[in-house]
Amino acid sequence: MQLNGRRGDFFFISKFQSVRSKCLLHSVIMMHTGKSEERFYSDEIACMLIVGSCNETHGGNNFTRPDGTVDWDIVEKFFANDLVSHDKPLTYEHCSRLTPKFRTFLKQCPTVQYQPEKLAWTNRSDMIALSQQASNSTATLILSSVLEYSLGNLFLTRTGSTPPHLLRDLLMTDALAAEQGETVIYLLRLLLGSPNGVNLRNLVWHGFLSDEDLSPMYNNFLLLIMTSVGNILDKRNYSMKHRSCSLDAQLLLAKIEAESFSEIQFRTCLANDRLVTELLQRPKYSHAFRYSKSTQLKQKCIFTPHFQQLPGGF
Repeated sequence: MQLNGRRGDFFFISKFQSVRSKCLLHSVIMMHTGKSEERFYSDEIACMLIVGSCNETHGGNNFTRPDGTVDWDIVEKFFANDLVSHDKPLTYEHCSRLTPKFRTFLKQCPTVQYQPEKLAWTNRSDMIALSQQASNSTATLILSSVLEYSLGNLFLTRTGSTPPHLLRDLLMTDALAAEQGETVIYLLRLLLGSPNGVNLRNLVWHGFLSDEDLSPMYNNFLLLIMTSVGNILDKRNYSMKHRSCSLDAQLLLAKIEAESFSEIQFRTCLANDRLVTELLQRPKYSHAFRYSKSTQLKQKCIFTPHFQQLPGGF
């Protein structure tokens, strides 16, 4: 996996390696205990999760158009009596009740082909291509991360504001619901963005699932969603903004009501801030700091998203 210097790459790779280590530990534990049924998620999640390669294969065409993208009108009719507004919480009871129906939907979605022209809106088609040759859990790590990043860019494009820090909060915003419609957001919340649903994003990124715990249908659905959203945006001739180091700096300036950015002033703020000093004493942050120097990435580009979460900002 190559780094190309874009913001987020270091933390993606660092966290990716950490999660893969957890998955390896998962496999080692099962090997030594001889318990193939050993798992690291709750009974409630086990009831919702589609495990391994399902007996029922892909191949349905009830929910897609001839071009391989989702026919949202048909999907909306299928879930018409179940939809919950984007700004309302999803309860465990609701998500549990919807599990059989959601599984039926996933099973009837055909296997989607990698179409880079419809994935340009993500600005990470290179990572999506990598997922196509990856193992099951690795592909889920990549696709869920790219989707979260891309939805954040969609929010930024529509509002001009920094997207919410948490995916579940991002999926409950009026901006994304207005942009993509309630049905799209509802399905994403069922799978990724609610702690009461499958919560697939958190399960894979915190290392609770191995390859054997995941059905390929999830990755197929994630790729299908990104392809279909890209198709909609293409038809609108939508011009996406993509977060970058310079854009993040501009957004930060607006947030702290500063007129201009001073590298010297920024370094002085960092050097004199007690919380920042404590952060840099932690192994992972000091590693990131050394990495930023060795690859000529600006320290502010790596650390600024974390400092924005500190009490009192700068």
